[in-house]
Amino acid sequence: VKETNADINYLSWKTGELNYTDKVTLEEVFKDLNEIYKTNIITDNVEIDTLTIRPTVFPNYELDTVFEILFRVHPLTKQESDGKIIISKRDR
Repeated sequence: VKETNADINYLSWKTGELNYTDKVTLEEVFKDLNEIYKTNIITDNVEIDTLTIRPTVFPNYELDTVFEILFRVHPLTKQESDGKIIISKRDR
């Protein structure tokens, strides 16, 4: 019996494309980005993890382009340190 994977992004590690058909938390987005880009994205505030984005497609973008899009939606910034990408709230 052949099973169908219900996760639309289950091949994202291979295709580089992320497709969110429903509202999704940034925690989920960052988890997927870590898998695709082999990064270590973390947040410095648990509130960031609960922020959401509406249904969106990220077609094989460079990681910085994905961040630019996310940071247009939410007032966030990133800093790289010790092999980690740390996401923080941006001062308004």
